[in-house]
Amino acid sequence: MKTEDSKIKKMYGETFDRVRTPEGVRSRILNTHVDAAAAESHVSSRTGSRTGSCSASRRAGGRRRLSMVMAACLLVVLVSGTALAVSSGDGLKNWFETSWKSWNGQALGDEQTAVIDSLTTPLGVSQTVGDVTVTADSIAYSDGYFWIMLYAEGVKLNPDEAYGFAESQVEVQSETMENLSWGWGAVTDASGDESRARILIDGQINPDLLQQVSGQDAAFTLKLSDFMEHPTDAERQKLLQDGDWTLEFTVPLTETGRTLKPNDFDTEFTVPGGEKTAAVRIEDMEINSVGIRYIASSDLEAENVQSEMPTAILKNGGQVSITGGSGKEQEDGSWLMCYQWSMPLDVDQIAAIRLGTEEVEVEGSARKTD
Repeated sequence: MKTEDSKIKKMYGETFDRVRTPEGVRSRILNTHVDAAAAESHVSSRTGSRTGSCSASRRAGGRRRLSMVMAACLLVVLVSGTALAVSSGDGLKNWFETSWKSWNGQALGDEQTAVIDSLTTPLGVSQTVGDVTVTADSIAYSDGYFWIMLYAEGVKLNPDEAYGFAESQVEVQSETMENLSWGWGAVTDASGDESRARILIDGQINPDLLQQVSGQDAAFTLKLSDFMEHPTDAERQKLLQDGDWTLEFTVPLTETGRTLKPNDFDTEFTVPGGEKTAAVRIEDMEINSVGIRYIASSDLEAENVQSEMPTAILKNGGQVSITGGSGKEQEDGSWLMCYQWSMPLDVDQIAAIRLGTEEVEVEGSARKTD
């Protein structure tokens, strides 16, 4: 199994390290958490129907100035004493407002804010270990995708440095399923007053099990160990607070309403490592407020089918890209691709989707980009 795990990780790295991100997003650190057995069955085989769920997940993203690694944790000591703190759930909204302005140079619209609010559940779950208090402020969830806002505070921070945890784990289980965990990634920044690090965790639960747990409640458990400065840089890393934090909360597994279905279209993908392009057929595209999925057919090598990532073009001119995704090869050799938006979107404000050399209108046919 170790040999197969190595092959899977190598393929993931070659495929998703080419993800392109929105303008203005300066640094982001990637974390991968994939069930190896599930990944092997979905990546290496050609099982599954054309309309099946996405699998073989890989969390992928861009880069921001301050960042952290949420590395897979093999052993975490559980710590009791989780407490409740007051939370309005505005942490996620403030993060998305800042990100939106950075990407698009404009304020977040009322319609977009309303969607974020509708999917957000205030949490206010915190735990203090030594001098550092970690708080799960809020979570936005729908259709298998989630965004969690964490705060870490209690020690002096420098906004120009990177912060994070040496080890971490995200566990999810429902009333009928013990393990829904799949993939996640994280981004951090430090406040200007040097008092707080904000940590955004985004990810998905196992898409193959999503339909079976629809309507149930999901219990999330976040396990974090050793808060550090530059946790991934062996020469610069500095331990700020040792210990283990465990945060637990429950969220309903809800689904979005409106789904957009553009016409099928042909596009071209640029092959990584050169200027060569290849024809790709895009079919059965579906778009909702948290993500996008479609069938991609091409003569490209399997990993290159994912060399181009979708971008939502909004009616006000704004653009939002993806933050992570997963793929599953179909019986006919095509790929079912599923991606998570970098923030929840108001689907009524989406004018088109850009993928490869084409833009497809959500209520029309594809048109060529400039």
